Amino acid sequence: MEYVGKASLHSFLKTCHERRLEEAEAKRLFKQIVEGLCYCHKMSVVHRDIKLENILLDSNNNIKIIDFGFSIIIGEDKKLKIFCGTPSYMSPEIVSKTEYVG
Repeated sequence: MEYVGKASLHSFLKTCHERRLEEAEAKRLFKQIVEGLCYCHKMSVVHRDIKLENILLDSNNNIKIIDFGFSIIIGEDKKLKIFCGTPSYMSPEIVSKTEYVG
């Protein structure tokens, strides 16, 4: 397993001026997060606990998505209704306990 010893995106943002990233850096990180999640979804993996603490930065400030403890493998045509994840980061569908596409 790869060692990523730097920091989570949460702790990294705390070190930034006014806890904000420059727009170019924010776009770069966001693109990597979306590409990582897109790959997971192509493999039929739904993470279900994406949050700042579960995104690490390596020594080159590239993201690594971690903590797949709530993740499941599910077909594209299936819907979920399972209540899980971190409450502060839950989508409205999960909070309202309605079916959602992973």
